[in-house]
Parts: sequence; structure tokens; C-alpha cells
Amino acid sequence: MHRQLRVVCFAACIAVSASATARLPASRLQRIIGALKSSNLKLRLQAVFVLGRLRDDRSIPALVQALDDKSETVRSLAAYALGQIGDARANGALRRSMHDRSAQVRRHARAALKHIREARAAPAKRLRSARYLLKLGKMSVRQRMGSRSLAQRMRDVWQQEINSSSSAAVMGQGRPRRHQKIYGLTSALTQLSQHRRGGTISTTCRVSMVLSGKAGNIVMMGSGGATVEASSRSRGGESSLKDHALRAAIQSAKRNLMRYLRSH
Repeated sequence: MHRQLRVVCFAACIAVSASATARLPASRLQRIIGALKSSNLKLRLQAVFVLGRLRDDRSIPALVQALDDKSETVRSLAAYALGQIGDARANGALRRSMHDRSAQVRRHARAALKHIREARAAPAKRLRSARYLLKLGKMSVRQRMGSRSLAQRMRDVWQQEINSSSSAAVMGQGRPRRHQKIYGLTSALTQLSQHRRGGTISTTCRVSMVLSGKAGNIVMMGSGGATVEASSRSRGGESSLKDHALRAAIQSAKRNLMRYLRSH
């Protein structure tokens, strides 16, 4: 059992190395989370380290529980992982860890709380300084390709990619500034396919996008695409490859989008 869980943790590390934004399937994530309850200290350390690298908010409840682990190293790594995730839901537990008997745990809890505060403040600062504000509209997926969760994943990736730009941001609730130009953006997943050839899995993804002006008129249409290849023996899973290909396709479309915005 321990060996199987070690393999899962190792595979997760490989997935994170291949794509820092890959989202593990729920079943694989739960097996890593389950390792936090192991009597084997090395296995608990492995699991909490991987969860910190994954930065998946689904692991927050388990990491909060790990703040009470009997090992101060596990508690410290759990605090660090919660800081990396940057979700304010962990604030209460981290404040309690500020009173931990271990100075190391207290230090990591303090740093995690600071990281969460800064992570929450950064979007507002970026929103004020952005030259282009984008309202995300409908994200559509052909029925045979996937479910609503895939459309939501598209929205999440578009938001992350736009907000990673130095000159653009997804429009929030605040009032735009005079220097900011406002556009609407809709996107559709037009292709998501996988093919096996020999010992390789090839995943191809294409997305289209429509940019509209403030009055709703279409000002630009574009697309982006990517193909990701991996060994069929890879433990990352087909869903991780699809996620990687989706992000790469949206990054390709975003480059075309930013090229247009900067020229107008």
C-alpha cells in the first residue's frame, strides 16, 4: 500500500514538472491526500510536499488538518502549502498555528498569512494599472467534447492567462478608469482530440475567440491551437494531457489577442 502511494506522489511530481498548472483527477488527488494519514512519516512528508507544489484548493481541508500533525516538519510544510495555494479559507487555521509550540511552524504560518494577503491584493492593483479590461462572456464546448466543467475550466484558464499579462486584466466589479479600454471576449473549444501512435499519446486542442467593442460590435476574431505529446506510459493521465493542451491553445490565442490590442 505504501509503495503504491509513493508511486502516486512521484507521478504527481512529474505532472507538476511537466505543467505547473495541470489539475490532477479527483481520484488521484484523493490518494495523495490519503497519504497524509499514513503512519509513515516519510510518506506524509512526500504527500504534503506534493500538495504544496500542486496548489490545488481541493486539498485545503486536508492541509488544515495536517497543521495538527505530530511532526513539526509536516505542520510547517502544511502551512507553507496553504500559503502557496493563497486561499483565505485557510486564514483561521494559520492564525491558530501562530501559537504552535514550534518556532518553525509559527514562522511558516506567519509567512503563509502574508502570502495570502499579498495574493488577494495583487489582482486589485493589477486591475487598476491595466490598459485593457476584458469582460469574459460565454465559453462554449461542443456537446461531444465534454461537459460544463470543461467550459468552466476554459473560463478559469482564460482568466489566469489574461491576468498574467502586464497590460490586460479581466474586468471586475470596480469602476474602470479613463485610460482603460473595455472589450468583451467569448471563446469556443473547437477541437480536443487524442491519438495513440506507437508509444506516444498526441493531444490536440484548438480554441476560437471573438473580441467585441464596448458597443457590442465584433472587432476581432481569432484562434489558437497546440499539440502536446507524451509517452503512453506516462502516469500523468489523459486528463492532465488534455488540460495541458487546453492551456497551451489558450496561450496561443492570447498571444494573437494581445498582438491585436497593442496595435489598436
